[in-house]
Amino acid sequence: MTGALWRPDDQIHLPRYIIDTSGKVIAVMNIWKNGIMGVVVGDALGCPVQFESRALVAQHPVTDMRGYGTFKLPPGSWTDDSSLTLALLESIRRKSTVDYADIMDNFVAWLDKGAFTPYG
Repeated sequence: MTGALWRPDDQIHLPRYIIDTSGKVIAVMNIWKNGIMGVVVGDALGCPVQFESRALVAQHPVTDMRGYGTFKLPPGSWTDDSSLTLALLESIRRKSTVDYADIMDNFVAWLDKGAFTPYG
């Protein structure tokens, strides 16, 4: 990378392993997978109460996977937030770079074919 700005043609090189503050060796890929899982699980937890007021959610807090609610989806369903995150990351992984046309192809596959959804 050059300067403080990232450009799409810059290559991203990550170490395979890092050492945490306790000296434990951690695979970087596990950190990425865990982060992505956190996004999707958090989205699935919030899906039934999306667009609800804080007061209503405080009265009926989310403590487990619920279904239906805002989008009438079964428990464990995620929203477009996770679907488009997965579409973006799949393109970057497959192409090993940021390819805007390929990312948009994935977004269109999500929109037209339900790709990257819990059911697609």
